Amino acid sequence: MASSSSSSRSIHRSFSPLLSIEPSSEGFLDSDIQSSPLTGPRKTYDITTRRPPATLRRVGPQHRKKWIAYESHLETEFLEWWKETEYGQKLNGEGQSQIKWSTGSRHADVWKHFDQVADIDSGRPRVICQACLTVLDHPQYKGNGTSAMSRHKKSNTCRKGKKKGFNQSLISDSLQNHFTRDSPSVHRVTTFQIEEQILKTITCLRLPFQTVENPVFQRLLSLLYSGPGELELPSAKTLRRRLRDAVNCQQELQLQDLPEDAKVSLALDCWTSPFQQAFMAITVYFIDKDWNYREMLLGFEPLHGPHTGNNLSDVLHRLLEERKLLDRIFSVTTDNATNNDTMIRALQERLLSIGAISSRESIVRVPCMAHVIQLCLKQLLGHIRAAPKNKEVRAFWSDTQAHGLKDPINYGDVAHALTKIRSFAIFVNASPQRRDAFLCLQSGGTRLFPLHDVQTRWNSTFLMLRRARRLRNVIDKYCCDHEYSQLKVTDVEWRQIDYLVHLTKPFFQFTMALMKTRDVTIHSVFLVYRKLLEHIERSNRRLKRKTTPWKKDMYGALLVARQKLKEYYEKTYRDHGFLYGTGTLLAPQYKLSAFDDREYSTCHEDTSKRYCEYLRASFTQYQQQNPELLFRTVQRSSNSHSTELDRLLESPGASIFHEGVEYDEVDQYLREGTSNQYNTLEQLTDLE
Repeated sequence: MASSSSSSRSIHRSFSPLLSIEPSSEGFLDSDIQSSPLTGPRKTYDITTRRPPATLRRVGPQHRKKWIAYESHLETEFLEWWKETEYGQKLNGEGQSQIKWSTGSRHADVWKHFDQVADIDSGRPRVICQACLTVLDHPQYKGNGTSAMSRHKKSNTCRKGKKKGFNQSLISDSLQNHFTRDSPSVHRVTTFQIEEQILKTITCLRLPFQTVENPVFQRLLSLLYSGPGELELPSAKTLRRRLRDAVNCQQELQLQDLPEDAKVSLALDCWTSPFQQAFMAITVYFIDKDWNYREMLLGFEPLHGPHTGNNLSDVLHRLLEERKLLDRIFSVTTDNATNNDTMIRALQERLLSIGAISSRESIVRVPCMAHVIQLCLKQLLGHIRAAPKNKEVRAFWSDTQAHGLKDPINYGDVAHALTKIRSFAIFVNASPQRRDAFLCLQSGGTRLFPLHDVQTRWNSTFLMLRRARRLRNVIDKYCCDHEYSQLKVTDVEWRQIDYLVHLTKPFFQFTMALMKTRDVTIHSVFLVYRKLLEHIERSNRRLKRKTTPWKKDMYGALLVARQKLKEYYEKTYRDHGFLYGTGTLLAPQYKLSAFDDREYSTCHEDTSKRYCEYLRASFTQYQQQNPELLFRTVQRSSNSHSTELDRLLESPGASIFHEGVEYDEVDQYLREGTSNQYNTLEQLTDLE
C-alpha cells in the first residue's frame, strides 16, 4: 500500500464567509479556528493524557475497571493526577475545587456504601457502589446531594447485584491489600498492569492474540508473577477488545484537540493482504488549537464485495459518521484510480443530501503526487515494452524461459535487455547452488543477489537495473565461467541499461522522498512536477537527433511521459490552484520561486500575483477577526532541518516586486527571500 505520507497533503485552516467561495470570488475556506494565536479569547484547558500512577487502584466490574479510586492515604497522588485531567481542570478553576474529595466532611450514612472514583480518561468525578459496582454521578458534581445514592441503595438493582456475586467491597479490598501496597520491599503488580503489558508485548512483537491462551506462555508468566493469589490472565477475546477500546480511546483523545470549527483532511488507500483480505486505511490530519500539525490513523476498515466507488463511499461514510466528522472534511487525498473518483462523488452527493456540506466543491479531492509520478514512469516503461508483467517475484526457472532467450523477437530492443536481466535474476535465485556460486564471485564487504521487478512494487524496475549495474562484473564473469551464453548481457545492452537508469532515477528519488517525509507536501507540488519536466526536457535534447533505433524509442517514451506529467501539472493550476498556490507561498523555503516557470505551465506573472492577492485577502481577514493581536513578519536565521525533498528541489529565488512601492505584511514576508526554516505559522504571526 502506498504510504499516505507520500500524498500531496493539504492543510486547511478555515476562515469564514470570505473563504467559502472559489478564488475568483476571493475565497475558498470556512471558519475552523478555535483557541489559536489568531482567534479571539476562548476558554480552553490543557488536557493531558498522563496515565495515573500505579499506586492508584483501578476499580469497576471485571475486565472493565475504568475508574480510579480515591483513598485518603493516597490523597496527594490522586489529586496530582486528577487536576491534570479534563474534568480536574474544569472543576478546579482559580485554585478552588468544586469537588471536595476529603472524607472528613462526609456525615451521611450512605457514604459508608459508596466510594469516590474518577474516570481514568477524562477525570469525571463519580461514586461507585461497593455492593454492585454501579456508578453514579458525584453528588457535588451535579449538586443534587446524596438522594440518588440513597435511592440506589434501596433499589432491587443493588440487591440483585449482591446476589450475583458482585459484592467486591472496596474498603475491605483496601484493608486486605494495605500491606502489599504500602510496603516498600514489595513491588505490587496489578492485574491491569499485567494485561496492559501483555497487550503491548503481543502488538509490538506482532504475535497472535491466541498466544495468551498458550499453556507454555501462561506458565512463563506464572513463574515471573510475584503478586498475591493466583495470576489471572485475560483471554484472547478480552485482549482484542482491550486493543480496540484503547485505539478508540486514543483517537477520541486526539480528536479533542481539533478546534470546534476546524476541518480535517483525509488520505486513504486500499490494500489486499497475502491472505486475500482487503482493507481501506484512512489517515486524518489537521492543525490543532496550538498550531501543531497532527496526523493519525483514523481507520483500517475491512472491505467486502467489489471495490466499487459506491461501496468504498459507504465504508468511508460509516467511519466518518462514527467519528462525528461528516461536516468537517476539507480534502481527501487518494490515488488516481477511477473508483476513487466515483467514491468522492458518491460521498459528496450523500453529504450534500443530508446537509453536511453546502456544495460538492466543499470537499477537495487531491491526487496522490507519488502515484502521479509512478503513472508517468509506467507510461515511459510501457512505451518501450520495459514494464514488468508479473505481479509476484518468480521463484522457478523453466526450459521455456531459456528457449525464449535463444530466439528473441525483439532482439536489439531495450525490452530484450530487460528480459535478460529479469531472466538472470530468476535463474540465479531459483537454485541454492547457483546462489552460492554467484556469492563466491564477490569479494570484500556486502555480497548481493540480483533483483527481480514486479508490477505491484513501485520503483522495482529501477532497483533491479541499479543492482544489475552494480553487479555487472560479477554477472559477466558468472555467465562466462558457467557458459550461460543466452544470459550474457552485451555491451550495447549494458549501455541501454545505463540510459534507462539515468532516465528513471529522478522518478525514483522523488517518490522515495515523498514516501519518507512526514511533513506537509502540498507546497512542493509545483516544483516536483517542474523538476521532472526539466529532467525529461534535458534528456529529450540529448536523444532528439539520435538515429539508433533503441534511442529513438527512448525519445518517444519520454514524449509520452512528458505529456502525461503535463496533464497533471496543468490540472494542478486549473483545479484548486488557489489551494496549492497559497500553500506554496506559505512555505518559507519556496515562496514565489515555485512560480518562476515560463516553459512548462500557464502560470505566468498574472497567476502568481493572483495567488498573492488571495493570500493577502485571507491574511487581512485574520487581522479583522483578531484586532487585539499584533501581526508582523519575523526574520529568523535558517537553522532548521532540510528534508530530502527540499534538497532535491533547491529552487532559486524569484520576485514580482518593484522598488519604490509601499508593501503590507504579506509583501514583506514574500520579499524577505526564502529560508530553510519551517515555522511558517509563527513567521506570519508574532504575539506580543
